[in-house]
Parts: sequence; C-alpha cells; structure tokens
Amino acid sequence: MKLKHVPLVGLLLIALALGFIALRGQTYTAKLENLPPTLDPNEIRPVIEQDEEIVTLDRQEVRDGVLYLTFTGKQPGRAWVRLYTIENVSGGFLLIVHRGNIITFNEFLGDCTGGSLLMLAVILTLLLLFVLLLREYIASVRENQYRYRNILLLGLLVFLAFLELDLLWSLRLGGGLLQTIQTMLYAMGGFAIVAFPVAFVLSILVTISNLDLLRKEGRSWRNLLGFFLGLLLLAGTLFPELLTRFLQQATFVNVHNEQSVWPYLESFVEHGVFLIITYLECILLGAIVHGYKAARHVPAFDKDYMLILGCMIRKDGTLTPLLRGRVDRAIEFAKMQKEATGKDLIFVPSGGQGPNEVIAEAQAMYNYLKENGIPDEQILVEDRSRNTYENFTYSMELIREHAKDPDPQIAFSTTNYHVFRSGFYAEKQGIKAEGIGSKTKVYYWVNAYIREFIATLRSEWKTHLTVILVLTALMLAAIAAEWASAVFW
Repeated sequence: MKLKHVPLVGLLLIALALGFIALRGQTYTAKLENLPPTLDPNEIRPVIEQDEEIVTLDRQEVRDGVLYLTFTGKQPGRAWVRLYTIENVSGGFLLIVHRGNIITFNEFLGDCTGGSLLMLAVILTLLLLFVLLLREYIASVRENQYRYRNILLLGLLVFLAFLELDLLWSLRLGGGLLQTIQTMLYAMGGFAIVAFPVAFVLSILVTISNLDLLRKEGRSWRNLLGFFLGLLLLAGTLFPELLTRFLQQATFVNVHNEQSVWPYLESFVEHGVFLIITYLECILLGAIVHGYKAARHVPAFDKDYMLILGCMIRKDGTLTPLLRGRVDRAIEFAKMQKEATGKDLIFVPSGGQGPNEVIAEAQAMYNYLKENGIPDEQILVEDRSRNTYENFTYSMELIREHAKDPDPQIAFSTTNYHVFRSGFYAEKQGIKAEGIGSKTKVYYWVNAYIREFIATLRSEWKTHLTVILVLTALMLAAIAAEWASAVFW
C-alpha cells in the first residue's frame, strides 16, 4: 500500500463506522456513573419530558452501582430526561433524535451507539499512515542518511505519534463525532503546550549561547539564528493565551456567545497557531536528531579515500584549531581502519586559497599531514574549491582520475555540526560518502541545528506547505462541526 491510498482507506473506515451508527444508532444506553455517593441508583426514577413521543425508555438497570438507561428513538426531536429521587430532582440530560431516529447524548454531535467507532476509524487511519511513513523513513535513511527528507519524515512521525497516543488515551472515554473532533483539536496543539517549559528554558539557553557565539565569532545574522528561533517559538506558544485573554475582555466582539461565529474564529486562530508551532517543533526535533546522529556516526572501515573539508587558516599559513580538528579526526579514522582491516586510505585535503589567506587551505592541510608522518603517495591535494559543494565536486574529479576502482569507497571529515549538511551536498551530486565529525565548541551546535531546520523547510517546502494546508483544512472543518453542534443544540 502507498501513502496516496491512506485517505481512501480512512474514508472507507469512517463510512463503515457511520454505517454501523445508521444501523444501530436508534437505541442508546446512557451510563450514569458519576452520581452523588449518597444517592442510591435504585431509587432514581427517570422522567422523559417531550411534546411528542420522541424517545421511549426500554430498560433501566443497576450494575455494580452504575445506572444504565436504554432508550429507543421514535422520531426526530429533543427530549429532556429528568432524574427524580424520592426527595427531589437529582439531575438530567438531553437526548437528540436525528433523521433515521439516531440518538445522540447531550449534544447535536454527541455520543451515540457506535460513536467510539468514529474515533477508532481515525486512530486506525493515522496508524496506517504512521506505518507507511515509518517504512519510507527507514528506507530513505538506509539509502542515504544525509537527506532533508529524512528530517521531514521523522518530524511527521513524531507529530503522528503524539496525536495517536492522545487519541488512544481518549478512546476509553467513548464519545461521538464531536468528542473525536475536540480530541484531535487539542492533541494537535498539545505538543506545543507540553513543550512550552522546554521551549522557554531552551530560549534562554539559546540566547546565552548566541551571546557567547557573537562574542567569540563576531556579529552576523547567521550567529543570531538561534536567538530569533527561540523568540519565535516562545512568542508562538504564548500568543494563543494572550489572544484568548484579550478577546475575553474585548468589547468589540462577543466570544462568550456560543451561537455567534466569534468564539469559533478565536478557537481556530488559537488552535491554528498551536498546530503550526507543534509541527515546527517536531521538524526541529527531527533536525536535532539527524544532526546529532550524523555527528556521532563512524564510517565503515572499508574506505579508499578520506576527503578533509577545508575552512579558514591562520595568517601564517598554519591550521586553526577548527581545521586541525578535522585533519586529526581524519588521521584518527585512518589509524582505526588500519588496525581493524589492515587497509590504508588516501587523504584528499580540499580547499582553495581565500582572499585573506597566504596559501591554499589544502596546502596548509598537506603540510600538517606531512608533519604527522603521512607520505606523499597517500595524499591528493585539491586546491581549487571555494565552498563545501565545490569541495566534493573537485575532489571527486581527482579521485576519478586516480582511482583504479570505478566505485571507490569514500569518507569525509569535517566539524561535527557540519557533517549532515556536508553529506547533503555530497548526496546532491550523487556521491556516496560517509562523514565523520571532529569536536568543537558547544555554542556552534545551536545555530548548526537551526540552519539544518531552516534548510529542511526550504528544501522540502512544497511538502511542508501541503501538510500545513491539509492540517489547517481539517482544523477548519473541526471548528465548523463544533459551531454546528452549538447552533443546532
């Protein structure tokens, strides 16, 4: 089965649930278990208040201290059921009989016989979607771990898992269409609410980290990415609450009148913001997981070539600590491979000469490799590239000229936070390469994760936009159903 078949399966399951309701919904058993502890269920006498015969009480019984009342619908209409005791009225509820004599409890789209099947249909549909996405995610990661689509798929899986768990927890409560709708509404934004304390703490930590980054690495808009994202997530999480409080006190709209459109418009905005924030948080989580996983990855010990991606060198032509870490990590891997398999590899230091550099970055790395005992026959110097993309382009030209094997095994060494993005550039050129990361300062990580998050949004923007539009449309339909239930009360 493919992803495109999921909507059809979902519609079929919902149709089956509705068919069951149409066949069995003419009777309904009200389960009254939250009665006052001093009240004896056996002493309750239900009285149906109705102008015509809309419902009839077919059976009344008490089991394990719970009162069960079974009704049958006779014709469309509304009937109040008052619960009398010997002393006074102890409560009551509303029964609404629809066309086909289907009974709903207390609400226009309330609980009914078979109503929980609607939620079960939604749960099964989401479960099927989760399984198919998981299968696609596993296949995509196995094929190449440096894809922004992997981040997208993982974010969607986290989002669906949270929604599925919330629905499963609510399934035990039963309920009809309105209960299912409300559960999905609150579940969609629930992740943002649950994550609010984490987002608040992280926004503070990100700000501190960015201040450290600005102090040590200079001012630039890239070094402020973490600060801006922290503020965005925090503002997005606070906005619905602030909006609700403002509208509750506003005089130009009446959000307290359930018959008007205003409370539902406010609900749509509130849940819509939570929905988008929740979705973005899930995608950000996917970016963090894949960025960290790529940084911790150690390639298989079968490599023929090791690309070392360049970065700025010192004014005297020696390596900065950042670049020295990349070369040291490459040498370390070569030693591990030699000890494990006895196989040597060839180093490919890659990087041209920048405007403020006395020699090419590749030449500086070559000098350092020589100082560490690497012979000339194990070094190929690529000194034309100006960025990471060209590192792979020009290095592969050298490798293809040098390699005897038409399909050589390739690894690359870079700073740990840079592994995923570098792997993406390699994959974009059809180069199969595994990355290994060298350690660096913690304050680099925050902006690195956010760059991958932004890159994922940009790379897969059509899919992200489609998902958000579909979720927004579902939310709009859910809010409309809530409004209909209130209007037709």
